[in-house]
Amino acid sequence: MTRKLKYDYIVVEGNIGSGKTSLATKLSEDFNTRLVLERFAENPFLPLFYEQPIRYAFPLELSFLADRYQQLNDELSSRELFKQQTVSDYILSKSLIFALPPWPAASTSCRHRCSPSNPHRPAA
Repeated sequence: MTRKLKYDYIVVEGNIGSGKTSLATKLSEDFNTRLVLERFAENPFLPLFYEQPIRYAFPLELSFLADRYQQLNDELSSRELFKQQTVSDYILSKSLIFALPPWPAASTSCRHRCSPSNPHRPAA
């Protein structure tokens, strides 16, 4: 008998190299779920971002977001008969984190509004 997860959609999220893909793959195998892994498309903004991060941070993140959305839309629009549950190694809302620039002079008010310690932050 196949074990069933409590939720229909499980996301493993974390830092680069932390084992998200390995854990998501293991969960998917153990619980016989559909597996959605983040694909890494060639991004034309990436080299530009490394040259001018302030100028290209937003366009870079928008292009990543669009690619992730398209992938999830493609993957989840086709229903698998025997795999009703899904495990993924990324979540779309992580774009909120990466959209905030790391430099101190940028958007302090936005950083405060989105901070996990702010009890009035918008829901993700």
